[in-house]
Amino acid sequence: MSIVLELAKARRCHILSLTLTIVAVTVLWCAAAIGKQFANPEIIGSPATIIDHYPKIMIIVLPLVVAIIVARLTTIEHDHNMLARLFTAGQNMRSLFWAKLSLILVISALVLTIGLFGVLVIGKFQGVAIDLKLSLWTLLLLVLVAAELAAPLLVLGLRTDHQGVVLGLGLGLAVIGALLQLAPLPIQFLFPNTQIAAASPTSWVLNAQNYVIGYVENPAGIARIPLVAVIAVAVVVISAIWHTKKEIEL
Repeated sequence: MSIVLELAKARRCHILSLTLTIVAVTVLWCAAAIGKQFANPEIIGSPATIIDHYPKIMIIVLPLVVAIIVARLTTIEHDHNMLARLFTAGQNMRSLFWAKLSLILVISALVLTIGLFGVLVIGKFQGVAIDLKLSLWTLLLLVLVAAELAAPLLVLGLRTDHQGVVLGLGLGLAVIGALLQLAPLPIQFLFPNTQIAAASPTSWVLNAQNYVIGYVENPAGIARIPLVAVIAVAVVVISAIWHTKKEIEL
């Protein structure tokens, strides 16, 4: 199935407008947090201090964004017995999976980039320079996690016409992210979105009273991003194999 056809379906279900709305709220959330932080005269006005808020909030928001994209893209296949028609017309399960996953990742990468750009613009208004390398590491980490979230949710979405299940899992992961983003490192690697905290490209700076006064680049976190990439590739491959091996009930 051509990704162009999938894109036409996505336009009909208003996926981009929905996800951009969520990301816009996220940017406003970041703006409020940055404004409050920069009101403190002790704050370190570094690029890392600006960027840090975005991935931390995405630990909660990204599962919801991906779940919404998956639910909207798979719902259309269950309407009017569309899957049966596609398979009758010669569509196979492998191409269906990869076309949809590709589109999900394109949309995810687009909205994540727009959101990050919005946060960087906020930083410019605060007089903080843009750190391109740190921004790209952050974006790469978020896209990898989006892939890790999307693949199993897509397999589930294609096998159930109750998309509340997909959205419920997204919400559940958002709650887990809120609870475990400060958990020990091994626990953070158990869930896709908490891996954002485990491999965060930024780390906090504390003053003498142990209050956070800013953020700096975190080489240890950046060094873990390849591990997140390996996990993401493994999850996508396993999901693809599972999808092609298990028949969809039509």
